[in-house]
Amino acid sequence: MEYTYNILNNIYYFILSGMKTIEVRLLNEKSENILINDYITFNNIDNNDRYIKVKVTNKKIYDNV
Repeated sequence: MEYTYNILNNIYYFILSGMKTIEVRLLNEKSENILINDYITFNNIDNNDRYIKVKVTNKKIYDNV
């Protein structure tokens, strides 16, 4: 499956540079369905022409914050 999330410009560059390698999201219906080997496209909301497509390599669900 493929999923799409919107991210801010500075987060886009952190991912692009390799400084950000982990994505944390609240568990909702969309994020709960994401599985290892799925793809996520992160759209840069500050520049619609820029996006990063990544493959999910691990998933961890925590019981609480």
